[in-house]
Amino acid sequence: FLCEDGYNPIAPLSTLARDEAFLATSDTDAATGREWVPFSYGKGQREPGPFYLVWPNSPADADHPWPYGVVALRIGARNALLGPALPRSEEFRRGFDLFQDHCMKCHSLNGVGGLVGVELNVPKNITEYWKAEELAAFVAKPESFRRNGKMPGFEHLGEETITEILKYIQHMGRHKLSPNEQGSGGK
Repeated sequence: FLCEDGYNPIAPLSTLARDEAFLATSDTDAATGREWVPFSYGKGQREPGPFYLVWPNSPADADHPWPYGVVALRIGARNALLGPALPRSEEFRRGFDLFQDHCMKCHSLNGVGGLVGVELNVPKNITEYWKAEELAAFVAKPESFRRNGKMPGFEHLGEETITEILKYIQHMGRHKLSPNEQGSGGK
């Protein structure tokens, strides 16, 4: 799902069908003459349209994203959509899966993923300029490094999980793609 704000969550087509997800085009609770009920967004308000992914019987979790402001969909085989970000060694598959579940909605790697956060591999891999111990601490608790940042804390993932993600990102630093080879990211 490609969203106006650069948030780009992924959901398998099989999960969408099984759990009966749908794209809402308006809100039945909206006031007469309005399509949506606005919600707080930053210092103002916004509406969830033009489309909002709804799961009528599932809470928001890694398998059931609830993105709003959906402007486009990309449908395809996993390797075709995620190819430039896939690890080149099975040793880093777990780190990639964790990255996909927790980071790829906002961050891209080799142009694949969200645009809310920074690209993590091109032109420089983030592990090339952050100290490893500080990067792990930043991922766990970004507010201890940056005031008013957008990135939420991931302390709940634990040190081992964050380390697996960072090993994958570091591995991908040896497999950078040039801009014309990259995935479409949020475009």
